[in-house]
Amino acid sequence: MGKSTGIAWCDHTFNPWWGCFKISPGCKHCYAATFDKRVGGDNWTPDGPRRFFGDKHWNDPIRWDREAAAAGVRRRVFCASMADVFEDRRDLDEHRHRLWALIDKTPHLDWLLLTKRPDVMRRLWPWPTAPKNVWAGTTMEDQERADARADDLLSVPAVVHFASVEPMIGPVSLWAMLAGKLRDESLAALGSPPLPGLTWVIAGAESGHGARPAQVDWYRTLRDECAAAGVPFLLKQAIDPQAADAPITLGAGSWRKGKGAGALIELPYLDGVKHAAFPEVPVADQPDPLATVRAALDLAAKATPEPWAAEDGSTKWGDDYDLWSMIRDGAGSVICDMLESGRRAHRQISADAAAIVALRNAAPAIADLCREVEAGRSRIATAESRIASIGAEIDRTLGEHAGGRISALEAGRDRIATLEAELARARSTLKEAADLFIAIQATDGEEEHRAICDGAALAAKIDAATGAKE
Repeated sequence: MGKSTGIAWCDHTFNPWWGCFKISPGCKHCYAATFDKRVGGDNWTPDGPRRFFGDKHWNDPIRWDREAAAAGVRRRVFCASMADVFEDRRDLDEHRHRLWALIDKTPHLDWLLLTKRPDVMRRLWPWPTAPKNVWAGTTMEDQERADARADDLLSVPAVVHFASVEPMIGPVSLWAMLAGKLRDESLAALGSPPLPGLTWVIAGAESGHGARPAQVDWYRTLRDECAAAGVPFLLKQAIDPQAADAPITLGAGSWRKGKGAGALIELPYLDGVKHAAFPEVPVADQPDPLATVRAALDLAAKATPEPWAAEDGSTKWGDDYDLWSMIRDGAGSVICDMLESGRRAHRQISADAAAIVALRNAAPAIADLCREVEAGRSRIATAESRIASIGAEIDRTLGEHAGGRISALEAGRDRIATLEAELARARSTLKEAADLFIAIQATDGEEEHRAICDGAALAAKIDAATGAKE
């Protein structure tokens, strides 16, 4: 409830009141109700009392904000760990309004408003546009609650919309709800404009007596979906399997809570990797501190206090003195903040200088590595040249063998052409002899035979026909 917290995803917790009542399966083993009962409370019934706090409690976030501003960082505040800010009761409205005002006064704190009632959140959300320091989240302990609560959550204007899948009592897929390019492209394919999506996912096992175990594959599904969509994923806690080869293990930055079979590992390693990612939120522009100081000093000069004499003879200071003192103190505060910023800048410069020195010391080793790289490149170039030479030799050898075979093939083709021509001539001569023989058979007398077979001409034809036949 104060500055320190064991919750891995925040720096502080703040509760505007204590008390709530159970509305869904994720509430079955509510740690807050158990703790309230342990300390003698009776604040977990629908119409029961709620425990409220005084000004000292409400001033804690103001102090946290100053400390965050002085350190130049932002702090995350979980609201509320012992209540639901959006419990729909009218007697809580005045405390909610005080909370909204407190949030507006603490710009260096990121307020994580987590609820199981996003429908009420949608009605009671006080900001018309997304404030720079408010994240809106809802619990999605199983797929039914995820599907039912997502639209109401995403309808409120916030810089971060997050899902707390804790306690994870069933498999949950958030693929259709995750922000990012894939969601926008899918909506565009359906003819829908871009819509808000989840920009952060937390998952964790149920804790306490009777806790319902989560399966490792349920964590893997959320991890893989977030990785594909580019959405940060944080695995808050898981049951310690207490086995060396288990997919859930301890590692750097994680720790064990409890003992025995139900012990938890906070920020566990899943398949050898710790998942503790947070969304990146643009920081609102801050005023120029020098301009603030100048304005304060100018106003102080115009409000120089003038004393006056009271009836009793004492010297009094008017309202101007109070104004001047206020401006003086304010300017001093700004100057102190500037000095602290200067000290932080000096520390950063010192760290950068140390890094430069380390880089210089590493320069010889870097130079040796560069030379080795160049030598490797030279060897690669030599090998490539050798490969090209061998390729050319192979091409030349293949060309010579191919040339000889082509010449023999051309000679064979010429010989075939010659034989085909001789064969054609022989066929022509035989045809003439056959025609002559048919003509001789067709004559009736010896004289006609002699007339047809004119001595030398016939002999020449017979000789030619005989030679062609042979």
